[in-house]
Amino acid sequence: MSNETFHKLHNILVTNHGLQSTQEFHSIEALSMFLWACGHGHCMRQVKDRLGRGLGTISQKFGDVLHAMMSFADIVIRPHDPTYSTVHASLRPYSPFFDGCIGAIDGTHIPVCVSRKSHDDYTNRKGWPSQNVLAVVDFDMRFTFIGVGMAGAVHDMAVLRQGWEAETFPHPPPGWFS
Repeated sequence: MSNETFHKLHNILVTNHGLQSTQEFHSIEALSMFLWACGHGHCMRQVKDRLGRGLGTISQKFGDVLHAMMSFADIVIRPHDPTYSTVHASLRPYSPFFDGCIGAIDGTHIPVCVSRKSHDDYTNRKGWPSQNVLAVVDFDMRFTFIGVGMAGAVHDMAVLRQGWEAETFPHPPPGWFS
């Protein structure tokens, strides 16, 4: 990420999404910590060792940045035209066969670490703990919906059904298949 992009993201999160500095942690440091930890797959203890801060402080600020990022995602991860009033240019040669098609949908399993108590719920059919994630993209390869939070043992149809019922799920225009 470029320096300019990082500062733009920081300003957006502070101005519009409630990211705040505290006496112990400046907001720019908190965002840096968050991106470093997520980008490199580091755990809270590694972040604590790197920054020399308390584990509780690290966890609290990580949660604050995550909350701001989720608020930001609600604005960014959505269809540009929620009514899907036009057919995408890449589909016009195939009209009328793909009229009403709004994108592609797929699911994946993301590895997670969970407590022993929750281990069985999150163990997928391959035998490792995961979270079942649903993603929808438009024809410009932009995410329009991401459904997270389902344990790996949950069937794909249940994940799809939960996503379908979400307020932000991108449904095709009326009269077309979904």
